[in-house]
This record gives sequence, structure tokens and C-alpha cells, in this order.
Amino acid sequence: MIIEEIELKNFKSYGNNTQKVKLNPNVGELILLHGANGNGKSSLLEATDYCLFNKVKGTKKKYLTLSTLPNRLNNNLLTSISFGIGTNKFKIERGMNPSKLELLINNQPYDR
Repeated sequence: MIIEEIELKNFKSYGNNTQKVKLNPNVGELILLHGANGNGKSSLLEATDYCLFNKVKGTKKKYLTLSTLPNRLNNNLLTSISFGIGTNKFKIERGMNPSKLELLINNQPYDR
């Protein structure tokens, strides 16, 4: 799995504008998150956990309460991760308030 893009909106202290992190899928190098305390490094990783697994690991092997994740002012949390496996492209979108879970495979909704 090679992550191409991570998007988040209203996740913790991230505001109402969609934030995007685009990665180069052709390079596949080590990624370093650098910033001062409170700049959102951990929140970006927590948004990835939430989007993929619907849970976020906290300290001491406990999981965070999901109701603490949406931004307190706007409350409608939305995350998405785009990635590739072989020649297939996947996108997972997960949100809260309203609840949302969608999987796209090659830009087509996955229908069970």
C-alpha cells in the first residue's frame, strides 16, 4: 500500500477548511513530520488511524473516545485516504456528524 493523499476537515484543532497532504507515490521514501508542539503532527497520524480503522490509539495502549475527535466549533469531521495497491487505486472516506463510510475502488463506489 502506497499512500498518495490524506485529507482531513474538522479533525481536532484542524478547522473547517479541508487540509490535504499529498505524497509522491513514485518515490516511496521515508516521511518525516516536523513541527513545534501543538502544530498537528499527532492529529495527522490520528486522522489516518481513524479513517482506516475507526479507532485511535492513545497513551498506555488505550483508545481515544471518538467523540473527542471532531472540532468543537464545527463538529462535522471528515477524513479520507487515497492509496494504491498494484494497479488499483483506493479511497476511503470516513466521517462523523453525519456518519459516513465510503470505499472507492478505481473511482467507483464499492458495492458489497
